[in-house]
Amino acid sequence: MSLHRRITRISYLVFVSGLGVLVALALVYTVASAGHEQTAVASASPGIIDIWGGMEQFIALRADGTVWTWGFNDYGVLGNGLGVTMFYTGTEADELVPFQVLGANGVGHLTSIVGIAGGERYNAALDKNGEVWTWGWNYAGILGLGTLCPDSNAPACMGTTPAKIPNFTSVKAIAARGYHTLALKNDGTVWAWGYNDSGRLGDGTNIDRNSPVPVIGLTNTVHGGVIAISGGGQFNIALMADHTLMGWGENSEGAVGNGVFTAGQYTPTAVSQSTGLTNIQAIATGWVHAVALAADGTVWTWGDGGGGELGDGTTTNRNLPYHVTTITDVVGVSAGDGYTIVLKRDGTVWAWGGNYFGQLGNGITSTLPTTIPVQVIGLSNVTLVRGRNFNSLAIKSDGTVWAWGDNSRGIGDGTRGEHRTTPVRVLFPDFLTRVLFLPIIMR
Repeated sequence: MSLHRRITRISYLVFVSGLGVLVALALVYTVASAGHEQTAVASASPGIIDIWGGMEQFIALRADGTVWTWGFNDYGVLGNGLGVTMFYTGTEADELVPFQVLGANGVGHLTSIVGIAGGERYNAALDKNGEVWTWGWNYAGILGLGTLCPDSNAPACMGTTPAKIPNFTSVKAIAARGYHTLALKNDGTVWAWGYNDSGRLGDGTNIDRNSPVPVIGLTNTVHGGVIAISGGGQFNIALMADHTLMGWGENSEGAVGNGVFTAGQYTPTAVSQSTGLTNIQAIATGWVHAVALAADGTVWTWGDGGGGELGDGTTTNRNLPYHVTTITDVVGVSAGDGYTIVLKRDGTVWAWGGNYFGQLGNGITSTLPTTIPVQVIGLSNVTLVRGRNFNSLAIKSDGTVWAWGDNSRGIGDGTRGEHRTTPVRVLFPDFLTRVLFLPIIMR
């Protein structure tokens, strides 16, 4: 499968600023011979070790420490030096196949990365030195750079290339989702920044933070230290050393899992074990539902069930963990917006919940929820699976990456438009790209 791209592509994006009209001339070319047409083919094994999605855009981490993005470039989330504001409908800045994220100020490329997190209209990356880089939309300070947006739709709110969060070090893991980010430090503390509605930052307030603040109450507990974090759309879950869970944030649908329905849980509280939830090995968070994987391969869900995402055969919300009895021998879990996706030990992928865009991968789209697991068609030998927004992603044992679901702005197979109801291969190019910017001020 191949995609023909011209080596040279010129795009104009017009922004209005205090200086007048800024026209950015972007010249994209390969590092190989210019002036000829090149065929961009998927490399035999792109060496991808992690993948995420968010708001019609995708981010991938290669084993060599480079970061690649594709899809919708709202607010510069692709890190290619371009960006469009929320109400712009053009597609000039989008990438239909993966593009290597640029370095700070557009110089070189982002390298030495060991972890990534895909948020809503922004991305984050963790480097080998324990420092965090962010780019995209800075609404409510979600880039963590200590700056504020003068207007959420202003070009000044874009970070079109990565910037390092100042004076923030010793981080070993990051997580992102609904306009907020989490970081787990080497000392076991968890930090958060961005939008703080319903207490999702866990600092005891609902005040937005444009730089990291510590989450309250996760250290020196009877549960031991934090070993993993997962950021949901409006809430978060932490996996503790004793393999229990702590949750905080929006809880109207029961996503915190503490047995009550409340508007907001402003500091972490224990997820209830009253229904048998024990020995948890992995956790995933959707917009307002959670999925946990136990050591015995069983799956537990709670929170919003309106789209069938809890897998209990109903569309009922739950504020206590529920054992999904219709699937076993699971080794990986993930959660999109209103659906759940899991990886079984035999390398097959199964999903349930909303299927408006074909994100369940069962060959159809539907306005009706699928409340019990269905198998993703034509996908085997999978080693990692991710669900995010209305897209699903998988890495196979041969190193190839596959995607399905919403294809409004480019799912990675070189097309845009028709949604993918079964997996298609993401076309990682076998050549590198570079972007030059020649700004022209028109007064």
